[in-house]
Amino acid sequence: MRQSKSTHRTKKTQAYRQKVSELVADSPVHRIELVLLRVYPRRMVYSDQYVGPVAAACGRDETGIVGVVL
Repeated sequence: MRQSKSTHRTKKTQAYRQKVSELVADSPVHRIELVLLRVYPRRMVYSDQYVGPVAAACGRDETGIVGVVL
């Protein structure tokens, strides 16, 4: 008697990789891969909308260079 083994392969869908040339100010970033060129020292920010530490860096991909603030 032959036993059948059912293999369930889950298909993992990856989101489309966003490129620097496709970024728009004040819009969400979904998936981006960057090479970090420089990481700047942590700074404290005091504004009407946010008070606290900020991390910044400069990165690039094949389409351009972008400043990153977290």
